[in-house]
Amino acid sequence: MYIGPWAATHGYVPPRRRNSAHASIVPFQNFRAVDGWIVVAAAKQSLWERLCDALGEPQLAADPRFATMSARDENRDELVPILEKRFASRTVREWLDVLVAAGVPAAKVNTVLEALAEPQTAARGDVVEHEHPALGTVRTIRTALRLEADGEQLERPAARGPFRGEHTDDVLAELCGYAPARISALRDAGVFGQAEVPA
Repeated sequence: MYIGPWAATHGYVPPRRRNSAHASIVPFQNFRAVDGWIVVAAAKQSLWERLCDALGEPQLAADPRFATMSARDENRDELVPILEKRFASRTVREWLDVLVAAGVPAAKVNTVLEALAEPQTAARGDVVEHEHPALGTVRTIRTALRLEADGEQLERPAARGPFRGEHTDDVLAELCGYAPARISALRDAGVFGQAEVPA
């Protein structure tokens, strides 16, 4: 939230960093483990110190290059490779057991399929199905915007997107006021391209 005001007020352009690293907080990024990726967020000094202990590297917290948040940012290019090497030594599950027990914010980075299978995804009903005339059953992502009025969800059921040209006549007639003859003339002239409505 603060990067937005910096950019809007002073024209700050946040640097693009590898592994989804935070612009100024180190470490706050993804790290590769033996069998996947984890994200670690040591956004406070106390979390950094806990992380060092959990990694079995307590000397890092006392190292002047990494002792403060500003020092870690200035020396990111020295610190991150040390952390990358350490995280690459264990599995995601092993690291999460250690980090969560230490109170360090961390989580597994899911693949798309893993994210769709998450218990929270299922509990929220985030994946919905609908029938498509050409593709059969299609599973898609439900909108994250959920509205309710008097306990009733104000949301349209899942539906496929329109085929190209499927609603051209209706849109031109109802919204633009075109006469049927004009629509036919435009179609005959090839203005609408090739429709994709299945026969």
